Amino acid sequence: MALIELRGINKTYEMGGEPLRALRDLELDIEAGEYISIMGPSGSGKSTLLYLLSGLEITTSGEIWLEDKPVHSMDEKLITLLRREYIGFVFQDFNLVPNLTFLENILIPAYL
Repeated sequence: MALIELRGINKTYEMGGEPLRALRDLELDIEAGEYISIMGPSGSGKSTLLYLLSGLEITTSGEIWLEDKPVHSMDEKLITLLRREYIGFVFQDFNLVPNLTFLENILIPAYL
């Protein structure tokens, strides 16, 4: 059993009333201790995949499993707990809290 399993992942957005398919029938297994790279041109679904893996977005269809936990069917509270315990994320944009110092922003997870 893989650490992370994706089965039949699809993600579609609505853009100007038209469907835009970001991911189509994605299947992926990532084993514990394995290092992977997600590479591709702009708009190929890299960020979408990471957002789905972390529960920041939900799939249009398909299943995501993390250590045998069904991320695809978790409510917001369980997904929040899952992110707190299992997922580290470095965003492309910094998502800093503007009224905090740099050090205070870094220490936010320690407060939690």
